[in-house]
Amino acid sequence: MKILSLLFLITTFLANATELLPPTCLSHGQCQEIYKTQSGKKCFIIRTGQDTCALRCYNIRIGSYCKKHPNEQIGICKREIFNDPSFDPYDPSRCDNAIDPFDF
Repeated sequence: MKILSLLFLITTFLANATELLPPTCLSHGQCQEIYKTQSGKKCFIIRTGQDTCALRCYNIRIGSYCKKHPNEQIGICKREIFNDPSFDPYDPSRCDNAIDPFDF
């Protein structure tokens, strides 16, 4: 009976291992197949005038990529994660890293 319980636990662990361990990959394309693209948000500090700027967020398609360690052929699939830029509207240097407006 203990052997059956142990086999059940091992089988359950292996069935869920793909959720616990990220899939390995050789290319970004493999990761795009595993993790389908989703809608997401990416924010930028956009120049709105000569000395003015604003935080603007856009809905974009978010995918995944294959992250390889140096000198390795195989990597692991990672989802794209975008952190919102720090923006304080009262900070005098808030526009120092602003980018020009663009169209999607």
